[in-house]
Order: sequence, then structure tokens, then C-alpha cells
Amino acid sequence: MCAGLAEACAVIERWRRDYNQVRPHSAHGGLTPEAAHLRSAGARLRNPDQLRRPPATLEATAPL
Repeated sequence: MCAGLAEACAVIERWRRDYNQVRPHSAHGGLTPEAAHLRSAGARLRNPDQLRRPPATLEATAPL
């Protein structure tokens, strides 16, 4: 398996990178998780108006 902790960490890091940056996922439409994240972040940056909310309005209240 692994000769020591350093080797185990290196094996896990290689797997993590492959899983997130190389291997496509069906849940992301065939994209890697990294590509899906960048795609969604890019969509938000291209259309920042979708994140804006209309200004809050204060309703006038009748004096008591």
C-alpha cells in the first residue's frame, strides 16, 4: 500500500486532483467539478444584474 504518511498524502492528493480536475461527472453535465464551478462563477460575473434585488421600500405608516 503506502510506505509512510508522506506517500499516502501524495497518493490521496493525486486522486483528489484527478477526481476534481480530470474526471467528468454526470451530475455536472459531463464537466469536471472544477469546470462546473468555474462555469457557474463565470455566468454570475457575466450577468451581475441577476444577483441584484430591488431596493427595499419603506411604507408610510399613519400616525397613531
